Amino acid sequence: MSRRRPPSPGQTAQMSRRLVRKPKEKKRVEEDAELGEEERFQAEAEDPRFQEGGYLATRAGTVLNDRYELLHRLGEGQSATVWLAKDKKPIHGRNFVAIKITKCSDNVRCSSLHEVQLLYYVRDHTPVRPGGHTGTAKLLDHFECEMAFGVHVCMVFEVLGPTLDKLMALTNFRGLGDILLVKDICISILRGLAELRSMHVVHTDLKPENIMFCTPSARARKVMRRSLHPGASCDDIHETWEDAGQVKISDFGLSYLLPPDGDRWSNGDTVSLADLDLIHASNYTKGSIVQTREYRAPEIILGHDFMPETDIWSLACMAFELVTGEFLFDPKVLEHVKEAPDEEKETEMDIVHISEIIQIVGPAPPDVAGGEGVYAHRFFDETGQFGHEHKTRRSAALIRTQLREALPDELGEADDLADFILSALVWAPSKRPTSSECLRHKWLAPRVADILQTERDLAVEKGR
Repeated sequence: MSRRRPPSPGQTAQMSRRLVRKPKEKKRVEEDAELGEEERFQAEAEDPRFQEGGYLATRAGTVLNDRYELLHRLGEGQSATVWLAKDKKPIHGRNFVAIKITKCSDNVRCSSLHEVQLLYYVRDHTPVRPGGHTGTAKLLDHFECEMAFGVHVCMVFEVLGPTLDKLMALTNFRGLGDILLVKDICISILRGLAELRSMHVVHTDLKPENIMFCTPSARARKVMRRSLHPGASCDDIHETWEDAGQVKISDFGLSYLLPPDGDRWSNGDTVSLADLDLIHASNYTKGSIVQTREYRAPEIILGHDFMPETDIWSLACMAFELVTGEFLFDPKVLEHVKEAPDEEKETEMDIVHISEIIQIVGPAPPDVAGGEGVYAHRFFDETGQFGHEHKTRRSAALIRTQLREALPDELGEADDLADFILSALVWAPSKRPTSSECLRHKWLAPRVADILQTERDLAVEKGR
C-alpha cells in the first residue's frame, strides 16, 4: 500500500477546525477565473463535452422550468453539473436550491430517473430526528428540460457544502489530524447509513466524493447574500469548517432498494406497488460490480449478495484514510498491475485486493471462498485456499502501527480506532456490524451520547 501523497513533517499536528487554505484543483474551463460568464458560456458552446450526449451549456441568469434562476456553478461530475439557483416560487422559506443538471445521453437519463425515484422514496421514508436533520441529501423537486442536444434531467436539492475530498485536499491528502472531527464525520455518516438501512437501501458508492458538508461554501454564501441584498458586503464571509462534522450522504445513482422478506418492511409497513416498481427498477443482480475500487467490499469482488452492511466496509476504509491520508486498500499502484494489458488490469487488481484482505482479516471462510460467489473460483481453489501469490505485505498489526504514527499524541484513540476499523472488516456482510452497532463501539459511543444530548437540548430550546 502506498501513500496518496508524500508524508509531511507536520502530518501529526492538530488540524485547525477553521481552514482557509485553497486546495489545488484541476483546471477546468468553468473554473478559470480569467474567463467571464459570457466568455465561459461561448467556450462551452463549442466544447464537444457540452454537445451531443453531454453537459448543458448555460449561464448565470438562465431560468429553468419557469422557476429556478441559475446564479453560480458549484461544480461538475462525471455525468452532471451542479448549479446554485434562486427559487422564484420558494416553499417553506427556502430561497435557494442546488440543481444537478445531467448529461443528455439516454443512458444517463435512464439512470437519473431511477435516482430520482429512489431519492423520493428515501425522502418520504426517512425518520425525522430532533431538529429535522437527516443524514442524506434531500431531493426537493425534479423536472426535465429539452435543449439543443437532448433532454437533461434536473434534480433540485437543498443547498449543501463542498464534498469531503475537498477538505482532505486542504491537507494535501495527508490526513485530517483532528481526531474529534474524524469521529464526528464517521458518526454523521453512520447515522445516515442507519436511516438507509431502515429503508432497505444500499448506497454502494460510499466515498469522500459522495459525502457533502451541510454548510455551504463561502463562495455560495456570498452569491446568496448578494442575490438577496445587491451590493451588500461579504467581507465577513470566510471558508469555515466549524461545523464540518455535520455531513450528508449524496449521489444515489448506483443505489439499490433491496426486496424485503415477505410482503412487509422491517418496520411493519406493507410493501406498496410503488415500492415493488422501485425494487424492480433497481435491477439487483448477484455479481453486479459496484463501489469504487478503494472502498470495495469482498462480497462485490467475489460476486456474493450484498446488503446494507456492504456500505460499512467502505466506511471503515474511509475512517483509515481520514486519519492517515492513505488508502487502506490500493491495488492499483503495483507495477505489475500498471503494466498489465487493459483487459487484465481489473482481474489483477482483484487478486491483489483479495490478497490484502486475507492478510488483514484472515483466511476467507468456506462459505465465502466457495458457496455461491459468482467470481469466487477466480481466487480460491476447490479446498477454499487462495490460489495466488501475495505480492504486498499487509496486516492488522500494520494498520494499528500506521494509526499510531498518524496520532502519536493520542495512542489510546489510535488503538480504539484500529479496533473499530478491524471490527468492520469482516468477510461476510451478514456478520459485519450494522451502522447502529458501529455507533455503539467504544471509539464512538461517548461522542454519540454527547451529540444526542446536544440535539435534545436544542430541540427543547426551539420548543420554548
